[in-house]
This record gives sequence, C-alpha cells and structure tokens, in this order.
Amino acid sequence: MEEEWLMDVLRQFKRWIERLEFDGKQFVFNIGNTKPTKAPKLKQVYVCEFSPPVLPELGKWRPVVVLSRQNTRDGVVTVAPITRSPQGKNEQKYWVKILAPYEENKDAWVLCKHITAVSTRRLRIHREGIPLIEDNQFQEIARKVLNNLPEHR
Repeated sequence: MEEEWLMDVLRQFKRWIERLEFDGKQFVFNIGNTKPTKAPKLKQVYVCEFSPPVLPELGKWRPVVVLSRQNTRDGVVTVAPITRSPQGKNEQKYWVKILAPYEENKDAWVLCKHITAVSTRRLRIHREGIPLIEDNQFQEIARKVLNNLPEHR
C-alpha cells in the first residue's frame, strides 16, 4: 500500500517537473494557455488548479467561487474553494453548504476560511459552463468570509 502511494506521488511529481519552464530569470509553472476569454465575475464558479501544493495548502483541481469584484482576464482573482467532503457541524462558521456546481443533487461546501488569491491562468471553465452561486448563498458566503477575518484594532 505504501509503495503504491509512493509511486503515485512520484508520477505526480514527474508531471509537475515536465511543466516547469525557465523564462530567462526564474522557473515558472506552465499550466498552458488556459486563461478565461473574459474577466471572471463575482459569484461565478470555475475549476482551479492548486497544484503543486505547499502543505498544508489545498492541492489538486477544485471548484472555486469568485469573491473579488474588479477582475481582469490576465490578473489575480480572490476565490473560495469548494469541496465535496462533508464539513463538521461544530465548524459551521467556516463553511456554507450549497448544491455541488457540476453534480446534480449532491452537496458541496464553500470553505470560507480558505480564501486565496490566484492567477486567472489557474482557472478553467468546466465543460458544463460557468455556474453562478445564488444571491442568498453568496451573501452568506461573504458574511462568513468577513467574520473569519481578524478584527482591526
């Protein structure tokens, strides 16, 4: 079992190394020509590639909801990740339960304490399009994101 896990890790590591490019000054992680054709908008859901992760950061491909208002096609966007892993009831202040964006009748959770800024080059449009989070759910997401930020003193 441990050997199989190690082989999976090595295969993933090899894929990451193959995508490194040198731009004349530094190595950059090339995820291809994947920019959205338009600037991402508030409440839209994209798929984001968080690989390679630096632990304990989130990794892998994951749906995200756009939180920032004034985005550009070639810039940085603030997002909150979405997971299908059930979240504990004792941590309800950290997540909002929604319907999974790309799966019918399945639950998902927006992780409001894991907001992050990512390059729009990490975003992908799912083959089913760009869903929107409903207004009432987005208001709850925004409230919980703000409640998880430290208070200014």
